[in-house]
Amino acid sequence: MTIPFANLSSASSSLSQLELLLQKWEMGATYWKELTDEEFEELRRERNEQLESGAIMEPSRRTRSDKGKKRTCSAAANFEDSLRRSKKVKSAATVNNEDSEGGEEQVSGEQVGGE
Repeated sequence: MTIPFANLSSASSSLSQLELLLQKWEMGATYWKELTDEEFEELRRERNEQLESGAIMEPSRRTRSDKGKKRTCSAAANFEDSLRRSKKVKSAATVNNEDSEGGEEQVSGEQVGGE
C-alpha cells in the first residue's frame, strides 16, 4: 500500500491507510532524509525533463479578476480606519445624587456607598 507524497488531507481519507502510515513512522520505516547536493540536482534535472516533455504540468495560479484596474483604497487604510472608528468610547451618563438621610451616592442607578 502506497500513500503519495502530498497533503495528507487530500492524499488519503482512509483511516486504515493513515494508521498504516503512522505505524510505519513509529517503526522507523517512514522517515525524512536529508538530500546531498548531488541527489538534489539529479531530482531537479528529472523534474525539468518531465516538465519539458509534458509528463507533468507546472501549477499556475488564476489571474486576479481586477488585474490592470487601479484600486482606490488599500486594505491597510481600511483596517486603520476601522480601528479609529472602533476606539471611540461611549459611556452612559453618570448622575451623582447624595441622599440627605442615608448619605448614599447613586451612580447610574446603582448604589455605591452608604451605611
